Amino acid sequence: MDNNDRNQYQIIRKDAKDCFVEAKSDSFPIGKVHLEFVAYDKSRPTGHRYTSHIHIYLDFAEFLGLAHFILYGDCHSRMAAAKKAGGDALKTPLFKSQGGTSATRLRQSGRERRDGMSEARCLSLFVGNKDYLLCAESGPGQTNATGLIVAKYEGRPEQRVTVSLDYVNLNELMLVTQAHFTAWLTAWYAKYYKSPNRSYGNADGNSRGMENGNDFADDTQMF
Repeated sequence: MDNNDRNQYQIIRKDAKDCFVEAKSDSFPIGKVHLEFVAYDKSRPTGHRYTSHIHIYLDFAEFLGLAHFILYGDCHSRMAAAKKAGGDALKTPLFKSQGGTSATRLRQSGRERRDGMSEARCLSLFVGNKDYLLCAESGPGQTNATGLIVAKYEGRPEQRVTVSLDYVNLNELMLVTQAHFTAWLTAWYAKYYKSPNRSYGNADGNSRGMENGNDFADDTQMF
């Protein structure tokens, strides 16, 4: 991807003091929503102003769950309750997602860490003075038995970007990204989905389905 292509994938960007987060569509084809976090220092020379740069990739289901929690769930009421309670309530994330890239994949792509560990990345949503703090972190991690990459930096990440957002801007970030994903998914189905020339149901209750090109789905024995 060259520099001329970068902005075509930008969905929406939200800025805070010396940092921003932008949602991008470049990972839709692999089933991910890409959130790019950047912290910068304007006193540095042009081209060298980034002080932290973290890429967060959320599965579609996880992102849509987060969007629903923020837009239609009780996220804002929990934020208000935490502000009222204070103390530890302000330190507990309203949402947290852990992920990253395994050491094996880093080696395969020529991006191996010097310590040989996996690259852990974490996205958290906290209560802040301006309603919310959307925080991305990255650092060394390990892959557990289930394949999840768990952070091993004990509260001291190598990189951290925290973007302060009020509820209006957080809502807009979720709404616009969700709208773009829905548009992309609609276009994908219109272009690639081909329905077989057959009926998949009738009045007597018989049903048929397809999975991975097979005539019958794995659960058809239930019917």
